[in-house]
Amino acid sequence: MHIANQVFIVTGAASGLGYASAKMLIESGARVMLVDHYKPHLAQGLHEHWPHFYSWTL
Repeated sequence: MHIANQVFIVTGAASGLGYASAKMLIESGARVMLVDHYKPHLAQGLHEHWPHFYSWTL
């Protein structure tokens, strides 16, 4: 399966399986939207591993 340039939405992305899935997808070249109910953990993970990503609050 070709993942590069495909779009994915990952829920629970701040930790655990969601985080691991998001990491694998991003490292494979996918375009990923990360979603989690606890923004501080999500933002911390984003900026530690992928500093060029950004987050926002709705």
